[in-house]
Amino acid sequence: MGMVLACLLVSAFLSSGCGRFGFLGSDKDAVEHHLEHAKKLYELRDYKGAIDSYENIIRLRPDYSDAYFQIGLIYYFNLNDYLNAAYNYQRFLQCSNPDAGKVELAKGFLENAKLQFAASIPNVAGQTSPELVRLRTENDALHKQVEDLKRDLVKQRPKPVEEARPMDHSNPATDVVSTPSPSKIEPTPPSSRVEPKTPTHSKTYAVKKGEGIQSIAEKFYGDRSKWREIMVANPKLKDPNHLVPGQVLILP
Repeated sequence: MGMVLACLLVSAFLSSGCGRFGFLGSDKDAVEHHLEHAKKLYELRDYKGAIDSYENIIRLRPDYSDAYFQIGLIYYFNLNDYLNAAYNYQRFLQCSNPDAGKVELAKGFLENAKLQFAASIPNVAGQTSPELVRLRTENDALHKQVEDLKRDLVKQRPKPVEEARPMDHSNPATDVVSTPSPSKIEPTPPSSRVEPKTPTHSKTYAVKKGEGIQSIAEKFYGDRSKWREIMVANPKLKDPNHLVPGQVLILP
């Protein structure tokens, strides 16, 4: 019963649209007031209060697309509520005039939110929804990529120059590890010393003024959609839509 209810909720949320109501000049001051209030509450980490302020804007302007986008960001990155995050990203995309610069971001966040929500649902017998199976498969593939990256990092670590010989416990007399006398110890020639290798699969980049995560992806990879890989490499990045000049990113 719980699984059926969850699926119905997802279906109902994602099928909701965004209205096409005009902007009344008399509402402008109220919209600006709620917008400033939402930003202040967010800075104070009152995330629920910030969401309420954005919802007040939507009541005045149902087609104010950025309010849906910001609500989606808060639910996803600050509250880990992936169902409501997916709902608001979908509302943003269904608006009549969504911010063109945020459309691709919203699509990517929507897919990630769906994956996160699918991963949070317990795996029970009889769970055969094709969409849920697809989401679980994609989520498993994402986890596999992360594990592969971890293994690659381990492989690139330098191996020790010499390993200790195993003891022969069949003869107690040999259990004492012999140590070469100081006179016989020879320094390792500089040419044969093993130096740690610096991983070549990633580097850092300091954000410049006016740059966004998509423009950085296009600059280094020639593909704006590569912003998702930058997100994975920077798990502490809370709001990729607001990068700060001088902020250091890891580029995979």
